[in-house]
Amino acid sequence: MFDLFFRQLTRRSGGASIWIVTGDGARRIDSCVHEWCPNAERVPDGFHIVSWMADALGKISRRLWNQARGNGDDEAARRMRGCVLSNFCGPFRRFF
Repeated sequence: MFDLFFRQLTRRSGGASIWIVTGDGARRIDSCVHEWCPNAERVPDGFHIVSWMADALGKISRRLWNQARGNGDDEAARRMRGCVLSNFCGPFRRFF
């Protein structure tokens, strides 16, 4: 599927005029980009960057919440509960 897309896209220029290709981290995209757009650099798109960061923050906040609960720190666990349940906190809330 990517080959057909790139074949149509690069018909005139041969892909030399494409310098940047964005997408998720799928390796199957890398091979097509390398073949059809040899001058292009692969960069993750903004949606996936924010999504990966939110996932990482969710894991961290769940770990900290579980640690606070395990240590008997009810006050800290209570304050963190909202972040754990929503899977994101603070400045990242505006992205969702």
